[in-house]
Amino acid sequence: MKTDNTRKYLESFGKYIVKQARTILTKKGKNVTKELYNSLEFKVVETLFGYEVHFSMEDYGAFVDKGVSGTKQTQDYTNPYGENKPSPFRFGTGSSLVGKAKGGMSGIMSKWVKKKGFQWRDKQTGKFMSYKSMGYLIARSIYSKGIKGVAFYQRPLQLALPKFGVDLAKALADDLRLEIKQINKNIN
Repeated sequence: MKTDNTRKYLESFGKYIVKQARTILTKKGKNVTKELYNSLEFKVVETLFGYEVHFSMEDYGAFVDKGVSGTKQTQDYTNPYGENKPSPFRFGTGSSLVGKAKGGMSGIMSKWVKKKGFQWRDKQTGKFMSYKSMGYLIARSIYSKGIKGVAFYQRPLQLALPKFGVDLAKALADDLRLEIKQINKNIN
């Protein structure tokens, strides 16, 4: 059976989810380098049992989407079914891919602060703090409090899934109608 309508629907579904995810990243200010934004993709894959829609992104995108719990505070996210769940990611597990070679999280935060172009003043001296000191303070805060998720994939999926089944059924029905017409044409 030809399933052109089903495939077209799944393609449009994937495009919609990626477009919405990119919009959320931009609105939430998580599009500084455009690396994550540009990595958002989908692919409709034909399997033995039908089709699957595969979404992909940079590895760190899952942290941005679902957040990361700190050592003293848990971050929650809402999954596509509307259920609140604790983030599956947590600081302090020792499984960071960043490592000490790049200066750890404080080194990354130092570079981020410098790129953003702001500096705090030391309360006692009134002098500007070094980027390294600021990076350390921000990293320490993030490590204990965690990072709130942006739900750039979770939210579009949550909004689209209730309608997904109905629209997919319509596409399948259209394919089935076309197949029945073709069978009737071949019989006559």
